[in-house]
Amino acid sequence: MKVLIAIDRSDFGDAIAEFVSEHNWVPGSTFMIMHVVPFDTPDQYVIARDQQQEADQLLDRLGARLSKLGDFEIVKEIVLGNPKERISHTARKWDAQLIILGSHGRGRSTEYPLGSVSLAVVSQATCSVVVVHLPEAKSASHIVMNTGERLLSSKDAVPST
Repeated sequence: MKVLIAIDRSDFGDAIAEFVSEHNWVPGSTFMIMHVVPFDTPDQYVIARDQQQEADQLLDRLGARLSKLGDFEIVKEIVLGNPKERISHTARKWDAQLIILGSHGRGRSTEYPLGSVSLAVVSQATCSVVVVHLPEAKSASHIVMNTGERLLSSKDAVPST
């Protein structure tokens, strides 16, 4: 199974690592850990370069945690651009079977628990998507999953294969 994990902060990395460790994965699965450094204009270059160094450390930490879970291949990817576009594009290009990402829940509607990036990824994805929310207690307790047919909401919303 090919699983793309998109993270933007260490607390989401921890929550996602916890989520991944709570589930059984097909032996030999590949996890691509991805971070998108927002980059729209050339004047953001210095900021983007600094963020890339921080992202590399973040991906190293998460990769080390995931490698302890079993015989999985871990791939790291840091890209520049718009997270809404780059996550979906990378998932399609890599032929991901599942995307896992965090959500700040800062969308326009308080009735829908997704932020703008996670909502865009769920809408554009050609595979299933698991959105890990970070509640005040900083644990992964709410999951929203796009199965391609409908949204499911449950802590254990990962399909077993």
